[in-house]
Amino acid sequence: MKVTGSYEVATLSGLGNNYPLVLLISETLATKNQKAAAALVRGHATAVDLMNQDPERAAGIIAGVTGASPQFELKVMQSLEWRVYLGYEVRESLSQTRDFLYEMKKISFRPDLSKFMDDRFLKP
Repeated sequence: MKVTGSYEVATLSGLGNNYPLVLLISETLATKNQKAAAALVRGHATAVDLMNQDPERAAGIIAGVTGASPQFELKVMQSLEWRVYLGYEVRESLSQTRDFLYEMKKISFRPDLSKFMDDRFLKP
């Protein structure tokens, strides 16, 4: 679905970037309310499980929020891989995105992403 007036500025396709969607939580939440942070990640994982196990149902739920048709949402869901994961490929993709944004002068420095990547809530 194209938004009127929008256009593609650039793409990292073909460069091995897997376009990870990132779940961000504040350092305060991660340290002071670890149960809530863990519950947030578990809830996200439950949604991803539903998308993989019952995509038609998940597409209907998503469509109810986005206003798009369930068929459109199903098509989008099926074109992507859904999992809760912070492995090498995701870290590399985020590094590529960081480098691209720096080179395009959208950010003024290259942050050390390892300071922000924390997989402790992904562990059972």
